[in-house]
Amino acid sequence: MADELDGMATFVAVAEAKGFRAAGDRLGVTHSAVSQAVRRLEERLHVTLVRRTTRSIHLTDAGERLYAILRPALDEVRAAVVDVGEMENAPRGTLRLHASRAAETMFGESLLSGFLTTHPQIRLDLVVSDAPVDIVADGYDAGIQLGEVIDKDMVAVPVTGDLRLVVVGSPSYFARRGVPQHPRDLTRHECLNWHPTAEAAPYRWEYRSVERLAPPAVVSPLALPAVRVAVIDLLR
Repeated sequence: MADELDGMATFVAVAEAKGFRAAGDRLGVTHSAVSQAVRRLEERLHVTLVRRTTRSIHLTDAGERLYAILRPALDEVRAAVVDVGEMENAPRGTLRLHASRAAETMFGESLLSGFLTTHPQIRLDLVVSDAPVDIVADGYDAGIQLGEVIDKDMVAVPVTGDLRLVVVGSPSYFARRGVPQHPRDLTRHECLNWHPTAEAAPYRWEYRSVERLAPPAVVSPLALPAVRVAVIDLLR
């Protein structure tokens, strides 16, 4: 494929320079190398593209037709190469990011506006949801999730320190039911269970202690379903 593309580019240079030597000077190769490249192209296509004389060259009808097709096509290829090369210094395109609701507080106005100002050619597509997703299969470029749910084969970079969860309740509830003194006491309290999707099991309450207690089996009279997926499409 590389030889075919080189041969086509060489043929276009010959057609525009109207000679093998002039085309060679433009491409930085010998005129014999140019002549051989065009000849190999003609052999692959089984058609004569250039009429050669001792003083000049002329394109055949097939050569004229091929040149008319190749010229704009090569221009598009060169433009694409330049465009992709510029992305190294100036990122552009759509960045699809999935974040759990626990990470939603990270996306303050200053962070988002600062990012879009620094990268004006980036279009940010941010989805905030606790529903389980496959970052790669679902077409996301990156995700911000709790470490415990990240697949082991994913490349993970910490963006915060460890997160601590605490048990809280209203003063009126504790006045009525008493303040739990130990995680096992929670089994006798009216706790609020949460699950990321309607089908998922409630989130498992976990505790650390010198006794290495197993998570208590918290029974709740109320289960909070997952919040509907929110899609935020930010344009600069």
